[in-house]
Amino acid sequence: MRKGLEWYHRKPATAVGGMVGLTARQQCVYNLIIDLTCMHGGDLPNDPKWISGYIRDMSPTQVKNTLLELVDADKIEIKTDRIREENALKTVQKFLKTSQVNAQNGSKGGQKSSQNATKLNPKSNKNKAPLQAVASNPAQAAKQAEKKEERERLPYSQSLSLSEATGSPATPSQCDAGEPPPCDESTLELMAKRVRNGERPQTRSWGQPAARAMVDLGMVTTDQVHKIDRTIEFETVNDPPLLELGGLR
Repeated sequence: MRKGLEWYHRKPATAVGGMVGLTARQQCVYNLIIDLTCMHGGDLPNDPKWISGYIRDMSPTQVKNTLLELVDADKIEIKTDRIREENALKTVQKFLKTSQVNAQNGSKGGQKSSQNATKLNPKSNKNKAPLQAVASNPAQAAKQAEKKEERERLPYSQSLSLSEATGSPATPSQCDAGEPPPCDESTLELMAKRVRNGERPQTRSWGQPAARAMVDLGMVTTDQVHKIDRTIEFETVNDPPLLELGGLR
């Protein structure tokens, strides 16, 4: 059996008027045929034994005779071993058609909502665009590769100082406690690179000891340091020539 209606609309006046003149058994079987048609979503098998299972005081033979009486009264039809009650079938067909239309409209509404959401938030379909843009830009790709190489070159204990020297927010490192000695040479190189570009290193490691170490190692000159930070003081020194190694010039 097909799945039909869980409920259906019924007009009492029409129903009562349509059963005027029927016997009690005829009304019982007729109402049962209507409910079973709606419940199973279509016409019913002409099976008096099955129908009699719903009625305690009617045998299959009595149901069979009653069905024939309802056919004679033009209340139902029996064709090719199927029982049909036209009004009930119309109710079922109307319900199924409405359900199909609602399902189609719901599907279209969901697609439209998705399209509207994309229009309102165009970035929703571009989550991977930034990665693709970086990969397609040679200059940015080279810069990222350089930073990655610098991170891999330093041990983990110095990675915080590296992130500070490259402009990231300052975080504690082994060069930050009290009056620390200068950072390791790799970190000093990164800070020196910013000094030579006229930029002040964005790290708490920057200060008198680090600046003096960079000058002593020939990474920068005192003039370059004073250009970005006049608070750094030096004793009278002869600036050594800038290092030629590692592309520091």
